[in-house]
Amino acid sequence: MNIYKALSIILHPLFMPLIAFYTSIKLIPSISFLLESQLLFIYLILAFYTIFLPLISVLFLIRIKHVYSLEMMGTKERPLPLFMAAIFAVLAYYKLEEVLLFAPILKSEIIGSIVILMFASIISLWWKISLHMLAIGGATGIIVALNGLFGGGAEAVMLFVFLSGMLAMARLKQKAHDKPQIYLGFLLGFIIELCSVLLL
Repeated sequence: MNIYKALSIILHPLFMPLIAFYTSIKLIPSISFLLESQLLFIYLILAFYTIFLPLISVLFLIRIKHVYSLEMMGTKERPLPLFMAAIFAVLAYYKLEEVLLFAPILKSEIIGSIVILMFASIISLWWKISLHMLAIGGATGIIVALNGLFGGGAEAVMLFVFLSGMLAMARLKQKAHDKPQIYLGFLLGFIIELCSVLLL
């Protein structure tokens, strides 16, 4: 396995909401303190609804031949799994709504991810926007917004920008997308999550 393939797996869109959530809690000690007793529950809910259920749904769609691979290379394969992932994210939001009562910023992050998935589902009806870049763009938007609101976190911002660049290079080297699909994917994800955290 080459480094580009490894990067695409490690920074897969399925993992990005959990990574962004974890990073957010680490960057805001007050929230970490408030949610300390609930953290395991939160992570389990997120893992179940944003990783496990979307993965199982894609495997089911592969079995019935609506989707042909986990990579979903064809444009027509993408809208339904993405819409289902958005529904699962909505369920995660409602499961965590009361738990995150005192952490509205984290609720805003989940809303942002739902919006990203809905946009991705609609856009994928006719264009193969990069899901990897949508996801890491969203995560980067979250970290930049938190940096603006609370200060600190400059290292996290630089890390996510660096990882975004590396992932963009990996997707281009793998010929998974062209440059507009990469750049617009990142930009759309970034703007949606930045606005969600700052405005909601």
